[in-house]
Amino acid sequence: MNLIDADYYTYTAPSLDLNFSGLLSYINALPDFDDPRVFGMHPNTNRALMYVQASRVVEMLVTIEPQYRMMISLGTSSDSDAACMAIIEDIKATLPLSIETGFGPQARRITFENALAKISERLEHKYHAYSIFFSLLKQEIRAYNELLELVHATCAD
Repeated sequence: MNLIDADYYTYTAPSLDLNFSGLLSYINALPDFDDPRVFGMHPNTNRALMYVQASRVVEMLVTIEPQYRMMISLGTSSDSDAACMAIIEDIKATLPLSIETGFGPQARRITFENALAKISERLEHKYHAYSIFFSLLKQEIRAYNELLELVHATCAD
């Protein structure tokens, strides 16, 4: 059964007089991977997709590598509990206790609220259009801080 028109790289529609088993065989005959030309894309699109997928695999391996090395550094005599405790200690050391809503050098500390006040002065009457954004940002910071507290409390347990 020839499903792809070679001239236009499009699939041919199944015949209208096919019964259920004929439709199943048509579906099973479809290729697992489509040629990019079927979708009107350049043939090199497949190469770009494979490059992106390979990059993701490499990123995943790079992420896993430090954990694997840490497990090896614990030694073969350590059990999974010791490995978990080492990972938990690493998490506790890496994660901040909360998001600092102030920024800038310590001498010229600008808090989030001060920055909002300065922005509202600059925007004058237009501030109300942005106030929803700022309130949502405050809510997200609060929610993230709660999540950080939960992670630290769980690690402490």
